[in-house]
Amino acid sequence: MAEAKLNVIVSDHKKWKDILNIIKHVIGSKHFFAEISVSEDDQILILHVFSRESEYEMVATIEALVMEEGEPVFVVASHLIVSEFDDEFEIISIGNELLVKLAGKGAVKVPTVNGMLSSEFDLPEMTPVSLTHYMSAINCIAYVTRRTGRPIDMSYQLLTRNNGSDLMVAATDGSRIAAYTFHQVNAVTEPLFLPQSSIRPLAAICKDSEEGHVGWTASAFFVRSESITVRIPLLAEKTQVESVYQFLETKDSFPNSLKLNTKELTTSVSKAVKAFGGKSFTVPKILISLGASRVVIESVGANVSVMEAVGCETLKSEGRVCFQVNANYFVAALKKVTSEDVWIYFYDIQKANHIEAPMAVLILGDEESCPVKQFIMQMN
Repeated sequence: MAEAKLNVIVSDHKKWKDILNIIKHVIGSKHFFAEISVSEDDQILILHVFSRESEYEMVATIEALVMEEGEPVFVVASHLIVSEFDDEFEIISIGNELLVKLAGKGAVKVPTVNGMLSSEFDLPEMTPVSLTHYMSAINCIAYVTRRTGRPIDMSYQLLTRNNGSDLMVAATDGSRIAAYTFHQVNAVTEPLFLPQSSIRPLAAICKDSEEGHVGWTASAFFVRSESITVRIPLLAEKTQVESVYQFLETKDSFPNSLKLNTKELTTSVSKAVKAFGGKSFTVPKILISLGASRVVIESVGANVSVMEAVGCETLKSEGRVCFQVNANYFVAALKKVTSEDVWIYFYDIQKANHIEAPMAVLILGDEESCPVKQFIMQMN
């Protein structure tokens, strides 16, 4: 038998499973490789995941008992996701194979890849951040990127506002925006656009530790937790709805604003949605008109016409005005409002075709208890 090049024992199988979970989110359908090596002090196993076809990159570290240091070993990254790791396991490199010995489950042989060279994972200057807040932000906004049915431009934006004391994390699918703001000094000092595919690895790495670091270059965004660092490529072209982000901060510019009970409005809009019968090819459209101390919700284009009335407080109005939106998007936005009341800002649909009047609806909860802001484009 050939002499072992590398031999390590990993006890923290839960951490290893978390690392593999992030690998699954990062690699997708791309051809990724994994370089396995040990640190200079022989106490840490280093896993470097990279690709010749993608700019995604990841480095993970985990404590290990190093029996034999050996040379770095390269394998196809997806081959490491071989089984459930429920106990400590041993990694042995012998000849052209990597042997993964699972306690009580035998061993799995993974072929190694020859002719590859180790590469450095260069980091920019990193700034401390709360990954817990990032996780809360992602949980609140990621829903807008789950749109299906046709190819669209999806993006994920990180930016600071005001004097750099607050960080806004926003997501868009081209028809709606959800943004979450939290206190974070100078974490990101310029708008950064990330692909929709980055949301799952970001969420996974935020679960690794409460605190972490972020950094960026002209082409990539870096997030580092306690033991994992991910490099995410930036989008070269910014989304077509970039110009409407400004309206998330200018609610007073809208000429019409309402205050309604969140639960009552959600229930009434949901009833209007049911009129469409759940057919996937039908875009459920609702028209919301302002009357005397109430709004009237009407299904548009459904087989059965449904009208619902909900009491409201009119904060500002141009008279008898209305707006028209995708009903499913509207319900999804209302479900993210955690406060008892919801505030809605809009231009009358008849006047919302001007450049200075965005054809969209701004949805806010209570500023103290609901930090998410949502923006839905109106429909003709």
